[in-house]
Amino acid sequence: MSALEARLIGNDAGRVAIVAQLQHLLGSSFSIAEKNIRANGHKLEELTAAAEDEEAFDETLDKIIWDLQAERMTGERDVAAKRRQRPREIQSFIADVLRQHDADLEETQGDSGIPNTLETDDALNDDGQVSAVEVNTNNSSLAEGMQQTIATQRERVERVQIVFDDLGTNKT
Repeated sequence: MSALEARLIGNDAGRVAIVAQLQHLLGSSFSIAEKNIRANGHKLEELTAAAEDEEAFDETLDKIIWDLQAERMTGERDVAAKRRQRPREIQSFIADVLRQHDADLEETQGDSGIPNTLETDDALNDDGQVSAVEVNTNNSSLAEGMQQTIATQRERVERVQIVFDDLGTNKT
């Protein structure tokens, strides 16, 4: 348009007539094309009337988004609750198993003189986890007791062997 105006600088009457004709041509072209203009599959005339319906659509979309957000928050809350509860359940389960094991051990050992070194209440710390130092100490003392028992039994066997040899030589 500016190029045309630059050419028609000297002719004012012609310029005004041509600009008016061009404006009319553009206006009629847009009015003809306006019937074919579509936005999101809807005619342009319907969009101005349907602007009120857009709010309903936005409200529906917002409701869906808020419902999904609430569902997500509920799911995250459930996962967090399970993360807090499951370790406690596992702790109580392990403590029950250890108590049952100790009870079974006491039944089978009776008064055999072997001390029960694993105390479940002492071996569990506040978090319900068995302290590695406590378990290592218990295992070390148990192993030391077994070594002393083995050494004692070996001495007895050697003395019995000596007595048996002495008795065998005395008979002949």
